[in-house]
Amino acid sequence: MKTHALLGAIGLMAVLLATTSLYGQGSVQILPSGGIAPWDAVTMQITVSTPTSPAFLYEPTQLDITGHQITVDIFVDAGFLQMFDSVTDWVDLGVLPAGAWDYLVIGHAGANLGGGVGPFAADTFVVQGPGDFDLDGVTNLLDINDFVLAIVDWNAYAALYPEADILCIDPRQPSDGVINLLDIPEFVVMYTDVGGGVSGLVPEPAAMTLLTLGGFTVLRRPRAARP
Repeated sequence: MKTHALLGAIGLMAVLLATTSLYGQGSVQILPSGGIAPWDAVTMQITVSTPTSPAFLYEPTQLDITGHQITVDIFVDAGFLQMFDSVTDWVDLGVLPAGAWDYLVIGHAGANLGGGVGPFAADTFVVQGPGDFDLDGVTNLLDINDFVLAIVDWNAYAALYPEADILCIDPRQPSDGVINLLDIPEFVVMYTDVGGGVSGLVPEPAAMTLLTLGGFTVLRRPRAARP
């Protein structure tokens, strides 16, 4: 008898806990998984678990994209059946330019779940772009050593960054499908254009040698004749 009472209390506690932590239940997945190219159609898959069933969306999911910040509001409610359930929605983010993208998913609980609004998930994903060899969404000093590694040993670089898409990160666009010495001038121009310095970090000597050679190549390029 005591065992049944204890199990009942634990079950009730689990339901109450799930209700109060609705926004911590479930998951967010960015698709396509792995590397995202600037020509990919990006989708956010949101799954929300509920302590009762059936789970449903009581209002359409809302999307706002401002700069590189994505905000999604999802509205979830559930019936009175005492069993866990979940509901999944797919949000079309469209084709996004290269760079780092921050997202915030806000959950709006329906009346049957006690109401309330709160953050459900927040994270960052990267759309790969030219020169971004460390896949952090920015071309800067942090990319130099990985760029050199990609030139010297592409297989070693690919093992370190298996999601890297050579067609995206190639400094020469459209990509020729190869990372080699011919990419150095474009990388140097790209690096200097964005002001790629990072305080306190110094590239390895081999990297600086290659970039110095690339810099001379850029300086020696023939200038177009003035009209």
